[in-house]
Formats: sequence, C-alpha cells, structure tokens
Amino acid sequence: MNSPEKQSAGVQADVPVRQADLGRDGLASTIGMARWLEDARIRLRLHRFERLLGEGGFDPFQILLVGQRVSRLAPAGPVGTRVQVHTGIR
Repeated sequence: MNSPEKQSAGVQADVPVRQADLGRDGLASTIGMARWLEDARIRLRLHRFERLLGEGGFDPFQILLVGQRVSRLAPAGPVGTRVQVHTGIR
C-alpha cells in the first residue's frame, strides 16, 4: 500500500481472484474487475477530504460524482491468482 505522502496519486492493492469474479469462460469478468476496483477504493485514504469533513468544510453536503470504466485487456484467473489493482482520484 502507498505511504500517506503518495496518496494523491492513488493506491495500489493486491486483490485475490475469487470464484464470484469469474465469467463463464473461467477467467475474470469485467464485473469481477469492477469489484477489484471497489476493494482498492475502500483502502484509499483521502487525508485532505477527511480533514475537511472533520472541520465542517462540507456543510451543507456537496454532490460527489464517481465514475469508472473497466476493460479486460488480458485474461486473469484462475481462483487464488493475485492481481495488482491501481486506483485513485483526479
């Protein structure tokens, strides 16, 4: 995982391939890959955002839009294989 000073670039996480991530072809599906992004996003700490929340910097609440795109460029699998996921905020 990245150190706090490198968090502005995002986070890198090793995520195991799970049975639920596999498609009919026995390899990770794009839906499974989207789950990996969510796993990595949960681990992402946004220190400036947390500080603003603590100081009341989002009063009243702002709308926060999140988007993602997933493309399977190469096969990933089988179950138990570890994949490296990179995610961040821009």
